[in-house]
Amino acid sequence: MTQEQMIELARRAVACKGWRWMPGMRQLVASNRAPYRVVCDGYAPPEDEFFVMSECGDPEVLPDLTDPATMGCLLGVVREALGKAIIVS
Repeated sequence: MTQEQMIELARRAVACKGWRWMPGMRQLVASNRAPYRVVCDGYAPPEDEFFVMSECGDPEVLPDLTDPATMGCLLGVVREALGKAIIVS
């Protein structure tokens, strides 16, 4: 999958009903700032990879779909949205 396809897929995920940031997800910022990892709700200035976030409506901030922790969290969000178990092989 190309970088452009990954970005488009991440945009589609964020636009879905039920989307939410979860602790453990890694965020990519389109303006080439350093990526951050969501650790809890609230706000603190980003000083390293870890970033504390509540709600983010910034269209430049997207989930890092190459990060295993982010993908696990995304699977949890999808399971909640669908209201049933999903089996992925």
